[in-house]
Order: sequence, then structure tokens, then C-alpha cells
Amino acid sequence: MEGRDITTVVFPNAEVKIYLDASLDERANRRYKELISKGVETTLEETKESIEKRDYNDMHKEMGALKIADGAIYIDTTELTIEEVYEKIKDTIEKRN
Repeated sequence: MEGRDITTVVFPNAEVKIYLDASLDERANRRYKELISKGVETTLEETKESIEKRDYNDMHKEMGALKIADGAIYIDTTELTIEEVYEKIKDTIEKRN
């Protein structure tokens, strides 16, 4: 399960908590490619600004703010493929069991 408040609000007692992150530029590039593939007209700069605004709003909201949960494993996915992210998550879970 994924979401910005899954390990802090929805499942604060989860056995394994993983916080996936990537640089703003990488997240903007990924989202931009996704939007373009769906036929959405946008620019990379608009996409980046939208993500930046959402991040700020999510980090500063009163309930369910975006933050790394206590005990969470932080994984920076900026330079990783989906397959590499999967392997890191799988390895993390296997080490906990």
C-alpha cells in the first residue's frame, strides 16, 4: 500500500515502513512523461511547479502531513529503475522477517 500518510496515519504500527523518495527534478520528469503519454498538454516546468506546490502543502497540513515515519526505511529512488526499487523493498522486507 502506498500513500503520503500511510505509515504515519493509516498504519502507524506497520511492521515494515518504507519511505520512497526521489529528487524533485526526477519526480517531475517521471510525472511529465506519464502525463504526456496520456495526452495531457503540459510542460516540464508546469509539472515541476505542481509537484513542488503539492509537496509544500502536504508537508504543512495539520493532519497527515508528509513526513518520514519513525522507524521507516528511507529509499532514494532518484537513480534507480523500477526493478531496482522492487529489489530494495523486497530485500528490506526479507531482512525484517
